[in-house]
This record gives sequence, structure tokens and C-alpha cells, in this order.
Amino acid sequence: MPEIGEAAEPFVPHRGASSTMPHNNNPVLTEAILALNKMLRQKASLAFEALPSDFERAGMGAWHIEWDVVPESFTYCSAALKHAEELLNGLRVYPEAMRRNVDLSGGLVAAEHVVIAIAETVGRAAAHDIVYDCCRKAVEQKQKLADVLKARVEISSQISSERIEWYCDPANYLGLTLKMVDRVLDGRSGTSQVETVQDS
Repeated sequence: MPEIGEAAEPFVPHRGASSTMPHNNNPVLTEAILALNKMLRQKASLAFEALPSDFERAGMGAWHIEWDVVPESFTYCSAALKHAEELLNGLRVYPEAMRRNVDLSGGLVAAEHVVIAIAETVGRAAAHDIVYDCCRKAVEQKQKLADVLKARVEISSQISSERIEWYCDPANYLGLTLKMVDRVLDGRSGTSQVETVQDS
């Protein structure tokens, strides 16, 4: 989706191309994973039919269902994991597009950051109401949230203009995200090459 363009599957010549739109690079691995997951989910409901069993697993056809469910479930799951491995090993990431998209809100996505910053002085409920009003004004007047916040006395009296800009930058409101990502990556087995692509 060019209007989003934040990530793409590994490029393989002619894979995901369209007969009428040669510029397409359709996410065929992702589509296959989604389809396999849906098929696997249907096997789960069928497996419930094998749960009721009469005396010492005799007739009723319950255990015969397992002949279908177990091998096909493993096949679907295995195929989905194989596609996921290929996808993640060659994932193309476009951080500039991510930043462009998150900036479309004009800082609104980081509004909670400002609420937390001023809540210590005015209280949580009052902080929420003040920032809420500023968000509505920013949307209605098509302004950046930081500019509206700077004009609000309850905020500008507590926080400098530079600090307001800092609070409205989503890059400064990640919390423990980076630590969590590092913990996941430190615990992984093998090395996955994620390609970061710079916009030209």
C-alpha cells in the first residue's frame, strides 16, 4: 500500500506481481500465513468433535476424526511457520515512512505524554480535560498539538516551549518498548536479518 509503505515482504522477482499492475509487490507470504491460520482454526473446531468418546475409545467415529485433524494441523502450522521465517528474514522496513505516518496526527498520538507531564501539578482528571480541549482545538483548526498547548496558560506556565515540543514528539514516548524489544531479540535463536531501507 503506497499510501502507508512502512514495511514490505522480501523481494523475489515476479512473486506478488500483477498481470495488469506490474508495479505491484503483493504480500503473498502474509496472505498464505493468514489463509493457513484460518484453515488451522477450523481444524480446532473439528478436534472438539473427537473429545466425546464412549467406553475405552471404542466406536462413534471420534478417534477417526483425529486421522484428519492431527496431520493436517501440523501441515498447516508447519507451512505457516516456514513462510513466517522467510518473511521475517527478508523483511524490508521503511522507518521514514513510519515517521511520516505517525506525524500525520500533528502530535496528537503523544497527547497522553502531556497529560502525564502536567498531572503532577493539576491532577490527573484536570490534566486530561485540558489536553482533551487542546486536542479538539488542534483538530478543528488544523494546527499542531504543540502549538495549541503553548498557547494554553495552564500548560505554558508549567512547561517550556522546547519541553512541550519534546513531549509531543512520539519518539520520546516509547516507555519500556525499546527494553522489551531488546529482551525479545536477546532471547531469540539464530540471526534474523531485517533490512532497513532509506527513502531516496
